[in-house]
Amino acid sequence: SNLSLYDTVDDQVEDDDYYDPELCFENENDDKVVEEYEEEESIEPKKKLTATSTKFGNPKLCHEGYFYTINRQTGVFPNNKIEWKCERVGSKKDKCNGRVVTIGHLEPVKEITSHNHLPDPAKTECLLAMEKLKQLAQQSSQNPRSIIKKAQLNLSEESAAKMTRAVYLTQIVKRIQNEKVDSGDTAKDRTELNIPDSLLLSYDGEKFLLEDTGPDDPERILIFCTKENLTLLNSNWDWYCDGT
Repeated sequence: SNLSLYDTVDDQVEDDDYYDPELCFENENDDKVVEEYEEEESIEPKKKLTATSTKFGNPKLCHEGYFYTINRQTGVFPNNKIEWKCERVGSKKDKCNGRVVTIGHLEPVKEITSHNHLPDPAKTECLLAMEKLKQLAQQSSQNPRSIIKKAQLNLSEESAAKMTRAVYLTQIVKRIQNEKVDSGDTAKDRTELNIPDSLLLSYDGEKFLLEDTGPDDPERILIFCTKENLTLLNSNWDWYCDGT
């Protein structure tokens, strides 16, 4: 008899059989391959080291309540090997030769010489808060009290007790802000004004210098305002100005 397209020579296909494309590629090792792939995908990227800056602008490593500065480096960035020494290594009273090693500025941190003193976890919070305070002072023209409050937000009670006194923090903020605004000689008129980038934006990062007719204009006009405040002015009949 004639064979139909659905007949086979070796065996007959039952009516309730159906075509499943996945069966054509079934492999007993599939599950293992998927598990290995998922395991690779779940590997988290290496974390950056927790670090602040020394008074000379060099990195200071903060790890598990201990603090280190760079002793020496070998290799090429970013795979350079860095040996860190305890910050007390130069102390005459309580010298410590603690050492750790990292590859670049990423974890893990491997200890090669143990410390002879206890860790101070609260100090880490203080150093990070001080770093944040300096950054805020550089980026913002807000008053020192507001900047200090933001920098110390979420400090633990222990860290807050060890934090530098507010009067000294205020001096630090003012010094940074004065250095930031200083643009050289005092301008004799508006055409000589050199406005630093830090004063072109508001505290929230909005454009603050809306209009500047330029230094070539003998009657130079500069308008400092945000769009929101300009809308408020436009919606009110009465404006009050000082004589500055």
